[in-house]
Amino acid sequence: MPGGPIGPEVRTRLLDEEKLSSTSFEGEEPIVGELAHGFTKTKVDVTTSFDPSWAWAAGSVISSAGDLATWATALYGGAVLDQASMDEMMETVDTGVAGIHYGLGVFKMDPSVALTTAWGHMGDIPGYHTQMFYLPAQKSAIVSIVNSDAASPNDITVNGLYILVDR
Repeated sequence: MPGGPIGPEVRTRLLDEEKLSSTSFEGEEPIVGELAHGFTKTKVDVTTSFDPSWAWAAGSVISSAGDLATWATALYGGAVLDQASMDEMMETVDTGVAGIHYGLGVFKMDPSVALTTAWGHMGDIPGYHTQMFYLPAQKSAIVSIVNSDAASPNDITVNGLYILVDR
């Protein structure tokens, strides 16, 4: 319903449609599935002291790695948006960083950066860092999540890319 809460719209139009059962819209519905605790660099648990819904639609989705991989495959594989919307989303501009371009809410990484073309996004809130990418040539998704500000998902993502790209 236009003008209504976004949570139910996200649930009915996207989450339920793609059967994302371990994903919820924080602040508008209860958290589903197991929630990993998030920690600061000094090992303070910030799981309940920071409310990700402050960023509303930019940070309110809480999800499992499996659901994010399902989402990446559905979205970038063409099952969520019509072709005109996909084309618009994936029309990129130069970011000033070699091999990395940005579209409408999506990064495109060239093979010079990701060993293959990869589409996706990253997300960070205190205690959590996530990377989600879809590799069209491999028809595969890679999701890396760490639950500490003292860590980065980069090594996980890079190692996963080497496995998926077979190098």
